[in-house]
Amino acid sequence: MESYKEKARRADLAVEVYNYVYKNTESFDYDHIGTDLAYLLSAILKGVCIAASTRTPIVRLLKDGFPKEHAVWKHIELLT
Repeated sequence: MESYKEKARRADLAVEVYNYVYKNTESFDYDHIGTDLAYLLSAILKGVCIAASTRTPIVRLLKDGFPKEHAVWKHIELLT
């Protein structure tokens, strides 16, 4: 069974990612960033992974804000 600590860690990560995207975009409507963010946050909270192209706006935005060893990248399978 999954620990409370692990669930809390993922919730904290989801909040961190949401806050970064919110502060660094003018609109969640632009290039489906809001939709992609919703899928990503869901994956983080569930402890699973989404597949996303390295060319998508959400991935490009996250690359600007999070180093490759950051926990967010455990939840994104990068497609070329």
